[in-house]
Amino acid sequence: MELNDEEKKVLEHSPGLKGLIELEGDHEEFDYNGFHCVINRVRVLRHLCGYVVIPEGHYLYKQPIFTIENNYSIPAHGGITFADFDNEGRYLIGFDCAHGGDVMPFIGDDVPVGIYKNMSYVENNLKEIVDYIKKTDSAGKQNQSNKTHL
Repeated sequence: MELNDEEKKVLEHSPGLKGLIELEGDHEEFDYNGFHCVINRVRVLRHLCGYVVIPEGHYLYKQPIFTIENNYSIPAHGGITFADFDNEGRYLIGFDCAHGGDVMPFIGDDVPVGIYKNMSYVENNLKEIVDYIKKTDSAGKQNQSNKTHL
């Protein structure tokens, strides 16, 4: 990744992981392939979490975590760790970057053990999840239809 002059200046004053976190920020939202995606940084631990907004009427809407994890192979880092409504009333499924081998920046300025999952990593994983959901949309709709008729 090539840094611009502004980014280099931030890193000069806040080197390492702290500087990277300042550059990334704490929140990002984007649309991809018909789905809205959200990235939030957890305040205390400072790691990132990624979410896909599931629209009402979609086969994953209001599905509990255990149903999603047991019935779908969603390629989320560490698995789906969130399936609920946010403060804005949107139903989200998501994952966090606070698993074994993940760097959680709150630990301090010591050399971290593991790999820090940055905004780019989380954004790419969200896109993989959306691609998986789009690929399985017709199967999910079929399964939902079959359950309705049983």
